[in-house]
Amino acid sequence: LTALAADGLVFETVEAQSTQTLISHKSLLTSRYPLRILHEETGAGLVDLAGLGESGRTILKAFRRAGGSLVSRLDAAGYRTAGFTDGGWMSRRLRFDDGFGHFDAEGGGFAKTVPRAIRWLEAAKPTRAQPVFVFVHGYDIHCPYTSRAPYDTKFCRNHAAHVDLAGECGKPGLMSMDLTPADLQAIADHYDGGIASADAWLGVLLARLRAAGLYDEAMIVVFGDHGESLGERGVIGHSGLYLEQLMVPLVVKLPASWAAGPARVTEAAELVDVMPTILDAAGAPLPKGLDGESLLPVAGRRRP
Repeated sequence: LTALAADGLVFETVEAQSTQTLISHKSLLTSRYPLRILHEETGAGLVDLAGLGESGRTILKAFRRAGGSLVSRLDAAGYRTAGFTDGGWMSRRLRFDDGFGHFDAEGGGFAKTVPRAIRWLEAAKPTRAQPVFVFVHGYDIHCPYTSRAPYDTKFCRNHAAHVDLAGECGKPGLMSMDLTPADLQAIADHYDGGIASADAWLGVLLARLRAAGLYDEAMIVVFGDHGESLGERGVIGHSGLYLEQLMVPLVVKLPASWAAGPARVTEAAELVDVMPTILDAAGAPLPKGLDGESLLPVAGRRRP
């Protein structure tokens, strides 16, 4: 990730629109704030929406229906599109296949999604005349904070000496578990292992892009859909609106022919800005009424 950042734009202050995978990704892919999606999909006013509280069924139904995505618009602009996700909240059942010419939600983490994406890319043989858009997703950095070898022991060597969170993720009790300082340190160490694993698979993907001669002219966007509490305020996981759960990384590498150069951008950004940024860079028309805006002008960059 550091090597990619050296070739691109690093946005230092980026806020996700939700700490929930489904809501955050739908908001990002449609460039609509979650409350707006709820209003448009349910027809309810603000007072009615406030009364929903934790009505998960209504929220799930509304976000399942949310469409008009980035992928559909790139498809209409002539891009071949493919999505490779870790399943779960990123599945066909929730319409994440909307607009994709090829969609794979078999899961398995980046160890599975990245190789499948590489095989698709190599078969697609993208060119300027036939560009492609590929979306790759994984839960590698996520509760219960376990990674495949060798990353499972890279930072935490004694698994038996702390609490096991397998089966606890998403449960209310996770937030009120009696965790020792050793437990909290182990959780943070496992989280770092997940970061190292995801970083390594990003390296595999970038290496294959370079080997295929695709890296230089590719636009590459790396982001997190939410953050995580690792003991702050006694909280583990992501089900609130704390800063550590809302602030996420965002790195954008532009095509080398733009001669844009790397930069660190201090102006605040949001994940709803990702869709218009990609469309702007692709030369595709921006639909009216988006809640986000292209980050290219903010970063002092434009299409050549």
